[in-house]
Formats: sequence, structure tokens, C-alpha cells
Amino acid sequence: QAEAYIKTDREVIETGQPIHGLVEKQLQAGGRERWIETTKVPLHDARGGIIGVLGTFQDITERREREDAIRKSEEKYRTLAEGSLQGLAIVSSDRIEYANRSLLRMIGRTLEELCSMSLDDATSLIHPEDREEVVQNFMKKINGEPAPSNLEFRVITQHGNIRWMEAFTSLIEFESKPAIQVVFIDMTERRKAEREVRSARDRAELYLDLMSHDIRNHLQVIVSSAALLRTAADEATKDSFFQIMMDSIQRVSRLIDEVRATEELASVPLEPRNLTKAVERCVNALAKSSTQAHFEMSIECEDAEVMADSYLEFLVTNILMNAVEHNPNDDKRVWVRVYKDGGGYTISIADNGPGVPDGAKESLFDRARRFGGLGLHQSQQIADKYGGKIMVFDRVPGDYSQGAEFRIWIPRAHRKETT
Repeated sequence: QAEAYIKTDREVIETGQPIHGLVEKQLQAGGRERWIETTKVPLHDARGGIIGVLGTFQDITERREREDAIRKSEEKYRTLAEGSLQGLAIVSSDRIEYANRSLLRMIGRTLEELCSMSLDDATSLIHPEDREEVVQNFMKKINGEPAPSNLEFRVITQHGNIRWMEAFTSLIEFESKPAIQVVFIDMTERRKAEREVRSARDRAELYLDLMSHDIRNHLQVIVSSAALLRTAADEATKDSFFQIMMDSIQRVSRLIDEVRATEELASVPLEPRNLTKAVERCVNALAKSSTQAHFEMSIECEDAEVMADSYLEFLVTNILMNAVEHNPNDDKRVWVRVYKDGGGYTISIADNGPGVPDGAKESLFDRARRFGGLGLHQSQQIADKYGGKIMVFDRVPGDYSQGAEFRIWIPRAHRKETT
């Protein structure tokens, strides 16, 4: 140690330059180690010549031990975080400070991408419909205000896919400033399983409803007509009862076909489908068969690709047929638009029919409102299977009598992601 002190003293004398903040380990009596921070400056005589060295010494052992403890704690934290299957991030008031490998894998991003984003840029990764709630929760949390500790929301991956996350947040101190630690659990598969369970339950309830209501009513009509047919005196009366029976039989047959289609829907696998071409086929086919309806189509994304199946055309055609069949006007008009919308695509189908009153919009897809058919109910089931949704609006906002607008939103097709 003495040689080291002499060496630095000689360096100051020879160069005339001071040495600041030199940290050295000092072995004291009894073998105890201390950390000393040294500053050495040259001493000058009246003529400016260097005649010696002035040194100051500060014992920084406790500070050094605290720094070592913090470093070891950070290393342990990082080791645990990087080995976790759950996503983990530390977010300060203006940026993402840290994200572990699991989170990067979930959202298809690199650490450099995330940490180079401003907080405003980072919020763009949150689904637009969930963004405001998440941002408000974050701001309350980081300002020390009461806020929920867990949220469920959607994020948009690098390739535009949507994943459901459950996030658990806690206020911490990071590099001497407040930050939020967020633990992410990917809920996408669980949400999918829950949707499949709901779909199976809905189908079971639908079958029970059909057996106890629709089919039973038609059977009663058939039985009553058969009884009256036996007692009818003339051929014209017999023919009328026979026609009533045949109509009921055909309706029951159509219901069975629709139910079979609903049952098969659950087992058909999803695959990438070109949404634009599917919509164009449906509109062109209906335009040829519905001579009284005029269709206008606007395609704003030619390469729209979604995960769907052979029922995609059934879904679009159902809504198109609804716009035509429930329009009493002689001049039936249907406006179809396909456009990019967040992490997916929206098919807008608007008409100049009687519209849907506000009180009926929410219940429009209920089984109880199927009016002897399953069209809208099946459409809702298909959209659910695709991870999408169907919404009803006024074509002219605030005036339902000017016609309805159905919007079918379907998420963008899933692609293999790499980090």
C-alpha cells in the first residue's frame, strides 16, 4: 500500500496535475478492510515550483457496502426476472426502463425498441379501446393516488396481432425516482377457452330453445292441420291445410339445417383468409340476385388478411341479406366499406332501411329475437369464433330512421413472431 501511495504522490509531483476521487482499499490493523476515497493536489512554493503533495482522505466504506448491496440485489432481481415465465417491466414517468425476455416474446419486440420509445409511443402498443383506462390507472399509480392494482387489457404486437394481458402493478423506486413495476400474464389462450365454453353453452341453450319453442310450435301446426285435413269437405280446403303442413315441415327442415351449420361451425379450423376478396364475392353475388337493391362498395385495404374459415362468406352474406330483406323501400341502397381499424379490419354495411331503434340495438343478436331464423345469432357466433365482434349504429348518427350500419370487426391474421 505504501508503494501505491508513493507512486501516486510522485505522479502528482511529476505531472503537476491533481488526482480526484481515487478509490483505494486499505488494510487496517486487525485485518479489517476499509475503502478510502483520496484527492491529491500539488503544493507550490512562492515561485510556482512543486514542493510537495496535499492529500485528503475520506472513509467511504459504508457507502461502498451499500452500493455493493444494491448491485447484488439488482443482479439477483435481474436473474429472477429473466428466468420468469411472466412478463415483467419497469416503467418510469417518461419511458420503459426495463422489460424481461418473457414480455418481449409476448409482444414481439426487442429491448432496444421498447427502451427507445417515449411513454406516448409505448402507449400505442395498447389497444385503442383500452388505452385511456390503462393510462389513467398508470398516472394515478405513479403519482401515489389510489388505483386498482390489476387490469385486463389488450396489447398490439409488432405484427398487429392482439393479445389479452392481465397486469399487476406496484409503485417502486427505480434509480432514485418513482416507477411502476408491472407483471404481465398472457390471458389470450384463457380468453379463447372461455369463449369456446360460452359458445358451447349458447349452443346447448339454443337447441333446448328450438326444441321447446320453434319446432314444437311447428309440430302443433302440422298436427292441427292434419286433423282438419281429415274432416275437410272439399278439395280446395284440403289443399290449403296440406300447404300449411308443407310450409311448417319446410321451416322445421330449414331450422335443422341452420342448427347443423351452427354445430359444424365449432369444429372447422381457422386459416388465413383474404377478407377483401371474400367481401367482394358476397357483394357481387347478392347484387346479381337482388335486382331491386343497389350496392356501393369501397375497399380501402386490398391485402386485408384475417384468421377465418369457410363461414366468413356466410357471416358477410347474412348481414348483407339483412340489409336488403328488412328494407321496405323500392329504392334499396346498401353501402359496403372495408377498412383497417386498429389491430384488425372493419366491414361496414349500411342501408337506407327503417333502421334499428336505440332500445333494440343491444338485444338484436339475442336468440329470443331470431324471428323464426338463426341468421343474426349465427353471425354473432361466427364473429366470436374469429375473435371479432358485430356492432350496430345509425347510418346517420342520431337518426335511426335513416337506416342502420352494421360493423363487423375481425382481428388481423396471426403471423409467426420472432424477437
